[in-house]
Amino acid sequence: MDVSILIVNYKTRELLRQCLSSIFASGCSLEFEVIVLDNDSRDGSVEMVREEFPRVSLIEHGRNGGLSHGNNLAAAAARGKYLLFLNPDTVVRSGSLEKMAAYMQDHPEVGILGPKLVYPDGELQDSCRSFYSIRTIILRRTFFGKLFSDSRLLRLHLMEDYKHDVPREVDWMLGACLMMPKSVWSAVGGWDEGYRLYFEDVDICRRAETDGYRVVYFPGATVIHHHRRDSARGFSLKTVRHIVSAIRFFSKYGWKW
Repeated sequence: MDVSILIVNYKTRELLRQCLSSIFASGCSLEFEVIVLDNDSRDGSVEMVREEFPRVSLIEHGRNGGLSHGNNLAAAAARGKYLLFLNPDTVVRSGSLEKMAAYMQDHPEVGILGPKLVYPDGELQDSCRSFYSIRTIILRRTFFGKLFSDSRLLRLHLMEDYKHDVPREVDWMLGACLMMPKSVWSAVGGWDEGYRLYFEDVDICRRAETDGYRVVYFPGATVIHHHRRDSARGFSLKTVRHIVSAIRFFSKYGWKW
């Protein structure tokens, strides 16, 4: 098995349908499997997958244990040499899976590979980043970000001065679509399940780099991502979870101003 495509779903039935359709319509030439782990959605997602996508291996999890927990459960069941952790709010473009797997095959020192992410209208997403500091958190999550929208610190964090047209080693990438060898997932200890939501992608990239692997942004492959940034839309439970995850991250790796 070349690639295991792992999708953790929670109440995103229609987006999940679109995501799965794009995978099977891509004409992927690799030997691949798709595993969907449903975190007790109860929105018809399970029934939809079972009826419309019989090739998908479906894991019905009886509770919502969070994204990292779901990723680890799906990865443990995977048979592929490479694991592709994919959000259900994505659309895979034809050829992307083959290009990512080929790049990793040619560059065994790469532990985590992320494609170029774009919005549905084709606009580039700032999906590769430098590591957070307290100041970038303030600029990203408070009204100060609007006051200092042209901040050099924020531009550096979002890597806005990079043209995003050639592969580049980066600190971390959004977890909407990340490929890694299963051996690397195992070596770094999997996803940190202490993060229920947010910062789990920052954390696993940090641990991969600490263990000597390269984390690479690869614009040779493109994936559409319906990125919503829910935690930035006013104060909510997701905002609280983002803050809790940030505290966990800085507590593990140090409070950088």
